[in-house]
Amino acid sequence: MQRFDAASATLGVIDIRAIDEHMGHPTLSVLRRDLQRVLLDRLGELGVVVSYGRSATEVGERGVQAWTRFEDGEEITADAVLGAEGRMSSAARRYVNPSAMPVYQGFVNWVGIAESSDLLVEDPDAIIDFWGTGSRFGIVPLGSRRVYWAGGKAMPLDAIGAPEDLRAELQAQFAEWPAVVRRIIDASARPSLRTIAVHDLEPMSCWHRGRVVLIGDAAHASLPTSGQGACQALEDAWHLARCLRHDSLDPEGAFEMFTRVREMKTRHIALAGRHLAWVRILCRERNPIGFAELGEGRIRIDRERVAF
Repeated sequence: MQRFDAASATLGVIDIRAIDEHMGHPTLSVLRRDLQRVLLDRLGELGVVVSYGRSATEVGERGVQAWTRFEDGEEITADAVLGAEGRMSSAARRYVNPSAMPVYQGFVNWVGIAESSDLLVEDPDAIIDFWGTGSRFGIVPLGSRRVYWAGGKAMPLDAIGAPEDLRAELQAQFAEWPAVVRRIIDASARPSLRTIAVHDLEPMSCWHRGRVVLIGDAAHASLPTSGQGACQALEDAWHLARCLRHDSLDPEGAFEMFTRVREMKTRHIALAGRHLAWVRILCRERNPIGFAELGEGRIRIDRERVAF
């Protein structure tokens, strides 16, 4: 992982191979859609039915059954409901913890996928991260001719627009950045481009109520600066399955154990993601004096260094 400033001056390098050696597994870059395809293929083999285009509007319980109501009015019951709806609008989270609301953290992310018959990056094994002033641009290669990327910029929520030509807007936004950044934006198909007003959740200690449990971003959404959103959702699924297989536990007991196992780690990751957001995107200077301090689950920082 190579870090540069917006003028391509080196800020540092992290050798991920040391992590690979410690874990005994290689690091692989994969698009979310490809990972989802693998998981969906396996669900098909197991006979699990997946329904698309349906939105849950309400979740609750009756006796020893949980239920979910959809926007078309249909209601289903089950032994348990797993709320994996993400960070923004979660019917399950409204039932479990109605006061938990997503919090805008001061910056926008633009994401996309670039593909080209020409070389996009020189080293297909190196993640590249450019840090500007109040902005950043990260590149994750999927080979030399295909990359996933994310650009970020500090701005108030009401300043985030929806331009008719997002790619042209990004080309203008990063016009003075290194050539590889401009090349990748040029090679990004418009349908792959997205604008994300970045929110997270205040860390919660309660992830379940009765037979309804939250997992993934619905329970512990962290900022993309943590690099751990999908990773922690996968860890949740693995641990939750183990808890549900525990012979002595009913679903409520399994959900309680699951929360105890996972809450502290995900709390630290969420707070670390906020800290990195301040350092990478929201700070005008990279002087360590006055940088963020972690305490009481919040970030304190000298606001004079904030970019907007």
